[in-house]
Amino acid sequence: MTYLKNRDFYLEVAKGNVTKHSDYGCFGINTDIDTGSTPEDIWSDGGVFTPPTTYRIHALVSSSASDTSAGVGARTIRVFGVVSTGLEEETITMNGVTPVNTVNSYSDIYRMVIYTAGTSLTNVGVITATAAVDATITASIQVNGYNASRRAIRLIPPGYKGYLTDWKGSMIQATANNTSVINLLTKTSTGLWVTRGLHTLTNSGGGNETDEYKVPLLIESGEFVKVQCSSVSANNTQVQVNINIVLIQD
Repeated sequence: MTYLKNRDFYLEVAKGNVTKHSDYGCFGINTDIDTGSTPEDIWSDGGVFTPPTTYRIHALVSSSASDTSAGVGARTIRVFGVVSTGLEEETITMNGVTPVNTVNSYSDIYRMVIYTAGTSLTNVGVITATAAVDATITASIQVNGYNASRRAIRLIPPGYKGYLTDWKGSMIQATANNTSVINLLTKTSTGLWVTRGLHTLTNSGGGNETDEYKVPLLIESGEFVKVQCSSVSANNTQVQVNINIVLIQD
């Protein structure tokens, strides 16, 4: 057992000083949710996220030929994902509108980051990672200057348990007095999504809401956790979500 006397526990986790503990938090954004489009998950692709059915090779491709090894846009992408043995990462050299396959087979790509870029210092086109066979988009990097995917979605990898300590949601809409309802969901071993928390957000006043758990929510290995918007009162609503998870290796 690791003892951290008079130190901030979460800071020590972030520094890598707590054995088998790591930060597995995420930030997600959905910039355009309409009254007739819900439910939508809080990720940059919009709509409802469909996880790969099993471990799959993923193809990375851009909508622009400028995102290539010698282009002005994104040149290499760092991919972080869940594999059969736990967590893995790799670097992909982009080839514009021609797909490039990952070396690893992932059941989820939880994060993609632009590692190197040309003179634009960002991606020129939308970069997507699409699962083979399933043909579903697992993650994307939008043309917004973030240089990274943005998903309020996590899969707890094999050999780990997740402990969700808190989550926060906020919304933006051009006119006042609008609301949105967002739900914290986990996917059970039987394939069902179960509500674990709920926020009703408003763009009047603070416009955000946070849940903090004295006893963190346990998310078992193989379970997904995500935040989904179930309703909005006006079109063109933007919702953003932070989820903080401590990942503990068995």
